[in-house]
Amino acid sequence: VVIVTSTTVRKLKEYSLSSTGATKVYIDLDIPETAELQTRYCLEDDIIEETRPEAHLQGTIQEQMLYNRKTLREITEIAYESEKQEKFYTAEATIKSIDTSDEWYYIGCGKCNKKLQKEGNHFYCPKCEKEPEKTCPR
Repeated sequence: VVIVTSTTVRKLKEYSLSSTGATKVYIDLDIPETAELQTRYCLEDDIIEETRPEAHLQGTIQEQMLYNRKTLREITEIAYESEKQEKFYTAEATIKSIDTSDEWYYIGCGKCNKKLQKEGNHFYCPKCEKEPEKTCPR
């Protein structure tokens, strides 16, 4: 029994789960609900087979970033194939600018990370009660 928490559910042609920073995966928890599902759906003669990770999940992060490399244009032009719904591609991109007009972030104190107050051309940290030496967009 696998339980996945804190995910975003999306539906394009099929449902998919996207992980978030808070995603946690629990496998065969020692709780009554897991035992009930195992009893209901598992037969004693079921054989559990271990599978090896697919190629796109093997290697170091640096190696994985090079698997099936495509440009963003190539990825967006790939035709949907119903019999092969899951594909993995990598792309390298450079962020040239960030739209900050909707204030989806804040400038935080480099020491305590709290939101800073802007006072003229300077920032002030109400928690540290001083102008921070370092700031960080958060």
